[in-house]
Amino acid sequence: MTLPCLAWVSTKRWHDFVTYYSMTTEVDWMHQALHRMALLGDMEPDEAAIRQVNTREQLLAKLEEMVVWLMNKDLEKLLWILYRIDVDEQRIKQALAAEMPEKGPRLIAEMILEREEQKEQYRKQFSQSTKGETDTDLLL
Repeated sequence: MTLPCLAWVSTKRWHDFVTYYSMTTEVDWMHQALHRMALLGDMEPDEAAIRQVNTREQLLAKLEEMVVWLMNKDLEKLLWILYRIDVDEQRIKQALAAEMPEKGPRLIAEMILEREEQKEQYRKQFSQSTKGETDTDLLL
């Protein structure tokens, strides 16, 4: 059964996404962020290129490439992705209205990266806080 909101994602692509989403290492969350961005942008993820990303700067450069591609191909899709990722709308408007348009994609990529880093930090924080709990701890 396919959920209506996930109709745009094929079964294989959804399986790939879930596989990436379940990763936990520092480098893996970067791969996960790139993979998610590619899927949301209806781009075919380049697995070899994604695996080569090992640093924050490489991730930022890859995200910037994707942002530029989406800005040129489908700006509405990019705005939808930013909404989906939960990037601050005011900051997006400021980046798009920047005096130097060549800096816009880099600023947007940085916002995406900041948000993905926040999410990863929250995942770690809440997974660590619940690891020590047992059912008996929750009893009143």
